[in-house]
Amino acid sequence: PTLIVNDFDFIQSMEISSILAVPLLEGKTILGLFALVNFEKGKLFTEYSMKLLSSFAEQIGLVLDNIRLLEQFSSRFFNTLRALTKAVDLKTPSTAFHTDRVSRMAVEIAKETGVSDHEINIIKMAAQIHDIGSCGTPDAEDGFQADFNHPTIGSDMIRLLAMPAGVADAVAEHHEWYDGWGYPNGIKGEEISLGGRIIALAEYFVESTIAGEYEQVPAWSKLREELKNRRGTQFDPDLVDALLTLIEKKRSSAGDGVIEGCIDFKSCPPELQKECPARNDASHCFLHRKKRIKCEGHGDRVCSQCFLYLEYQERMQKK
Repeated sequence: PTLIVNDFDFIQSMEISSILAVPLLEGKTILGLFALVNFEKGKLFTEYSMKLLSSFAEQIGLVLDNIRLLEQFSSRFFNTLRALTKAVDLKTPSTAFHTDRVSRMAVEIAKETGVSDHEINIIKMAAQIHDIGSCGTPDAEDGFQADFNHPTIGSDMIRLLAMPAGVADAVAEHHEWYDGWGYPNGIKGEEISLGGRIIALAEYFVESTIAGEYEQVPAWSKLREELKNRRGTQFDPDLVDALLTLIEKKRSSAGDGVIEGCIDFKSCPPELQKECPARNDASHCFLHRKKRIKCEGHGDRVCSQCFLYLEYQERMQKK
């Protein structure tokens, strides 16, 4: 390719005598230029300079190719980890799409705190695979110690990848407590990464708002008090405040409807969305129960165990 100077006046103002440039190529695609600039008048680049520059350009092209290959491998491996995590979620209806819900809530909390887009991306990536270590542990009946190790197992898997700094730490620390009584390492306060602190809170909220086999879903007033009680002990107090503010904003803007449609709030499985008559009526999804909504597909067997319904009922009673 021929190098054409676009701004000759700039070249003259900089008193540039000559420019030697070679393209950085990927196949027939030009990625950029590698150039030498000569400010010394009367001297031209030699053939040796051209060979040296071409050699450097070739090496840079190989490095760029390797970086792209590593990024492609990391992306595929990350997607594999996501698929494995979703497989773990689908063991029971109450945990179906748990990871999607935690990821979504973690991002909402992060945005409420005003962190950078880069940090939000790290938190989202970590949340999407925060329980990947559970793939390497026996089921709960085989002992608590197995579950105790899943954050470490997960983070060790992630550290094999060329992923943004902070993703592995967030996964490793999402069961640590702000006061140091968490696991696996018992670190506390801001020793815990921001991602780890946010995912811990997001996961608690998600698990509290879905009915388990034995657990009852609390009304919002009760959950709000429980979050306040855990402020500064289990969770970062500033993050608890951000979550409370986030939910109250949703309640204030809900009007006479629910704070959020179940398809979004509960990451309703796509196969259930197709049959759900509430998909176009998010404000009152529970009114369609008589039309045989399969809410048990994401853990809700009856309306009285639906957090959206309980929050709605409580709010309407206070009007």
